[in-house]
Amino acid sequence: MPAFRGAGRWRRDSDRRGAGTRRSQCNPLQQAFWDNHALQCGFCTSGFLMTGYDLLRKNPHPTEEEVRHGLSEISAAVPDTPI
Repeated sequence: MPAFRGAGRWRRDSDRRGAGTRRSQCNPLQQAFWDNHALQCGFCTSGFLMTGYDLLRKNPHPTEEEVRHGLSEISAAVPDTPI
């Protein structure tokens, strides 16, 4: 959807602008990335967060193996990213 059509609609956002002053607006996954210094480039972090959010929505208690498998397509696109 074009941005101008999204006015007033709820959206899931991985943007960290204002994180120092508005950290309470982070969802738990974003906060975990922040707390564990897992933030990468703008493309990588967004991809990991959106994929992780979807994984957790489908399976709220995944095993480490399920997480690694779920994120493996992103790490394949981003060399030198340990999963």
